[in-house]
Amino acid sequence: MISKYLLPAAYWNKIKLLIAATVLRIGIPLKVVIRIDDYDVVFLASNFLEYFLRAKKAYIREPLTVNWIRHYVAQDDVVYDIGANVGGFSLYIGKKVSEGKGVVYAFEPEANNFQSLNRNIVINGLTGKVIPYPIAFGDARRVGRFYLSSTESGSSMHSIDTVEIEDQYKSAKHIQGVEIYSLNEFILEPDIFFPNHIKI
Repeated sequence: MISKYLLPAAYWNKIKLLIAATVLRIGIPLKVVIRIDDYDVVFLASNFLEYFLRAKKAYIREPLTVNWIRHYVAQDDVVYDIGANVGGFSLYIGKKVSEGKGVVYAFEPEANNFQSLNRNIVINGLTGKVIPYPIAFGDARRVGRFYLSSTESGSSMHSIDTVEIEDQYKSAKHIQGVEIYSLNEFILEPDIFFPNHIKI
C-alpha cells in the first residue's frame, strides 16, 4: 500500500489549503461551492474556520445529521435549525424545501455568525425559504448574556449565562447581550409555523 505521504494529491491539497489560508488572512473572502445530493450550496468564507470547517467539511463531519436531512426532511416541512452557525445545515435544508412549501427557521444569536448566515442565505437565493433569527433558546423569555469562546465567524461553543458565570466571564473572548425565548413562547408568536423537525 502506498503511503498517503507519497501521493501527489496529498501535497496538492495541502498547497490549496495554504493558498486559501493566505488569501483569507489578507482579507479576501473566498466563495466555496459544495455539491450535496442534487444541490450546490454556496458559502462565502471570510476566514479559514469558515472556509475549512464550515464549508469544506460541513457535510463530512456530521454524517448522521446529513443522513437525517437526506431521508427525513421533505419539501413541505417546517424545520427549526437551533444553533445554525453560518448556515451549513440551514442551507442544505433550504435547498430541499425550496422545491415545495416548506421553510427553515435558522436561529443564531452570535453576531458574526448571524452576519455570515444572512450573507450565505442571500447568495444561495434562499431569502424567504431560510428565515434567520438572532435569538437563543432557554427556559423562559428574558434578556441574558452570551459568553463567546471566540469572535471569529464560524466559531461555536458559546454559552448563555449559567451558574458558572464567574468562570465564563474570565474565559470569554467577548460578552454579547442576547434575547432568549423558550421554544413554546416562540411558537406562539404571530405568523410562526409549528415545526415538523428541530435540529439542535
